[in-house]
Amino acid sequence: MEASWKAVTDALAPVTSTVSSVAETAGSSVVSAARSTVLAKRDVDNQGTPLRDGIRSARESWNAAVQAADGAATSAARETDGFATLVKAKTAPLAPFYTVVHDTYAARPEALVAGVALVPFVVTLPFSRLGAVKNGAVAALAAGALIGGMKVVDERV
Repeated sequence: MEASWKAVTDALAPVTSTVSSVAETAGSSVVSAARSTVLAKRDVDNQGTPLRDGIRSARESWNAAVQAADGAATSAARETDGFATLVKAKTAPLAPFYTVVHDTYAARPEALVAGVALVPFVVTLPFSRLGAVKNGAVAALAAGALIGGMKVVDERV
């Protein structure tokens, strides 16, 4: 039986060798394909696709523009707040005057017009009586028109 088995294996030796060679070649091709696929995936993970560079540069550019705009807006807000604080501090001593002007505007607007017209009249009076009258009249007309307009707006609101 052993001899016949030996004869069978000897007869099948070329077929076994061919099958083994084909299997080895196929296995080697599969391993090579798998290796190249894994390496390609690693390259994509490490380097990215060709679009990734463009997307990254667009994102970085957009982020830089947003940060610059935010920084400019924050800086402008700080400057504006600082200026407003400075103006409030400098005009604080005038607050009682503004209160009196507003009260006069609310109660007797014609007295406010006369007060505004009186300033150019008195300043010009030492130089020319006619000029003082003209300057006082022009100031009264301008102030009267402005205050009358403000009254109309106040009544509508």
